[in-house]
Amino acid sequence: RSGNLTLIHIGTGIGGRSVEHPVDADYLQQAFDRAKDQPIGDFESLKIGQLLSLCGVLQSDRGDEPFWISARSAGQLLEVNHMQAWRWLRLLVGEGCIEEVQKGGQAHNPRAATRYRYIGPPEEPEMGHE
Repeated sequence: RSGNLTLIHIGTGIGGRSVEHPVDADYLQQAFDRAKDQPIGDFESLKIGQLLSLCGVLQSDRGDEPFWISARSAGQLLEVNHMQAWRWLRLLVGEGCIEEVQKGGQAHNPRAATRYRYIGPPEEPEMGHE
């Protein structure tokens, strides 16, 4: 980490060199500022909807490519601890709102943030017809 610039390890390039993608902490804050007033979904916590909205903004900025977000970064933006942010990210995966494309923080690459793809808000249960 250098100033407001955080490097996230994204893989191994030619010749086995580490490849990192710069993620500016200011960029993440700006993305969250665009997302926080437009929560998505009807979750038990407004912050979960803000997180899903942030995922949508990050995906929009990345186009068809997966976006990166760590539980620590999400927790800082949402003002919760990183474990709570991790649980919410897992909830969004379980609800089908985001897809985990590549898991980060594995033994072979402990510094990588998980890559996700935004799917959309959870589907509303259909009302039965009588």
